[in-house]
Amino acid sequence: MDQSFIPRVQVMLDWIDDGVLQKGIDDSYIFKEDVCGDTQTSLAPELAFNPKLAFVNDISDGEPLDQSIDILSLRGRPVIGQYYNFQPELRSPMDLRNFPFDQQRLKVEFCSTYFDITNIKFVFEKDVNLAECVSKEVQDNSEWTFVSASLSSEDHEYPYLARYDDADAKYQHIIVRLTFQRNPWYYLLRVVLVSGMLNLMETCSFMVEPVSRRVDVVPFIYRT
Repeated sequence: MDQSFIPRVQVMLDWIDDGVLQKGIDDSYIFKEDVCGDTQTSLAPELAFNPKLAFVNDISDGEPLDQSIDILSLRGRPVIGQYYNFQPELRSPMDLRNFPFDQQRLKVEFCSTYFDITNIKFVFEKDVNLAECVSKEVQDNSEWTFVSASLSSEDHEYPYLARYDDADAKYQHIIVRLTFQRNPWYYLLRVVLVSGMLNLMETCSFMVEPVSRRVDVVPFIYRT
């Protein structure tokens, strides 16, 4: 059984492209005029390198909500930084064997739909604490508690592509695994306790009112 969830995914890519950057008069870097026009301070996303990121386990359209590109400095080296903001609807397996003491492991998996590993290789920023970044973005929720987050990559083959381009190259998948722990007290207090009180009220109605005037409270509430 699968479950669906809608995360907010922000991706920042940076790379060096000597064909786009050049030094300005004050030793700062600007975009080449023949690439971006007269402004030379910004570059339209459609003119920049585009890895064509796509989610592997998406249900709905995973196109970016917005994206931007700018000149950044990484360890003293000028690089091009491209920012993507996604909010896709994804699916992930649901394990309810230990409900309501279960943990749910959600997976966010995406890749480049255009470049294989012979053309592009994603390298993770080592100084980024993924779990800390995720915990800051997770909204307070009385039902779930954020436990951990991990980042990994796997190379996948797509045999059906080889039929058309006669290639057996693999595509790199970026996988973010998120683990959440269910709060059992949320279920016990919000569901079990309420159901028990309703059933108690239904039982007490036999003793309070005559049978002819008794109203079936619990079935009425459940039906509505």
